[in-house]
Amino acid sequence: MQHLEDDHVFCINRIVADPVRHTMDVATANGLVLFDPVAAVLSARQVLTRRDGLAADQITDVAFSASGTMIGTPAGLSVLTPSGAESLSSFQGLANDHVYALAADFGSSTALVGTLAGVSFVDHLDVTSSLSLRNSALPRNWITAIARVSGGSKPVWFAGTYGGGVVQLDAAGHVARLDTPASSAVINPNALLVTPQHVLAGTLDGGLLDYNRATQHWTQIIAGLPSLNVTAFAERGGEIYIGTANGIVRLPEQALP
Repeated sequence: MQHLEDDHVFCINRIVADPVRHTMDVATANGLVLFDPVAAVLSARQVLTRRDGLAADQITDVAFSASGTMIGTPAGLSVLTPSGAESLSSFQGLANDHVYALAADFGSSTALVGTLAGVSFVDHLDVTSSLSLRNSALPRNWITAIARVSGGSKPVWFAGTYGGGVVQLDAAGHVARLDTPASSAVINPNALLVTPQHVLAGTLDGGLLDYNRATQHWTQIIAGLPSLNVTAFAERGGEIYIGTANGIVRLPEQALP
């Protein structure tokens, strides 16, 4: 085990594998830090900040679309393209400048941007539409997490909210309330995990929400968790890793309801 902490590597918000640079991209409170995932010693290959064209130094989320690397910040959305960094804000139509969550697919130019005041659909570098309490069935404006649940010609996303549980969005902008056990749950930032069988959502104080994709049934899981504040997930080889305020739980995915 190696430990690294410096002026940039602290307050980690997201860790994702970059399919283009073949790096491990780490979103921090002071920049986007790129690591070599196969290096013997953990060290930063590059650090990107506002000086490199990003909208802000603080990075809240990272995703990858056909348009480039998408970077969420409290001052808007930045996209790293072959020609350099370009940014979008509420001036270009984003629901709000404070971006909390991103959902994108490397094979598509369409991405969803979750903000403090709703969700925006972005195609390439254009905001095509935005949804909020004002013009949709969103239960809350604050979008804390987004995950693409199905692909194909009609993609579907699940969006976690602050105080409104999880809702479903489609490419046409329709919002469907989901019959979750905790409809007023606070979903923690980026605490959504999609597997072929399940969708997991971590709540602030209500434990784990588990959606069985085959039965389309939700279950609230509390027993066995060291804390009801579920903050992060990872999946590997059929094992689910659940991060909480009091440590990590590992369980086989087949053990989920």
